Amino acid sequence: MMRSVSWALVLLAVVVIPALAYWQADWAMRAQGERGGFACGMPLLSLFLLAVLVSGLLSLVAAVLNGLDFKAQLAPRRLLRVFELVCMAAPLLLGVAVLLALLITG
Repeated sequence: MMRSVSWALVLLAVVVIPALAYWQADWAMRAQGERGGFACGMPLLSLFLLAVLVSGLLSLVAAVLNGLDFKAQLAPRRLLRVFELVCMAAPLLLGVAVLLALLITG
């Protein structure tokens, strides 16, 4: 059960959140173009950074759930499950890197 929920969360973090951020940015750029004006790109940057942070947070929850399920398995664990756990934590690593960069640069 926890593994299924973790896969759903990773799918949400890797596909849905970036797609929504892209859709929102595309909508904003089209709205600016229809009015014949140009605007600062900082709101779009903040939108993408927020999407990375939310994806990282969802990946953290998914990795914890998958790790708990992995720990509940019996001793001869497959190497594929370790690879799965590392792949689920990849958006988390990107989110932590972005968060650290934001904290360092102020």
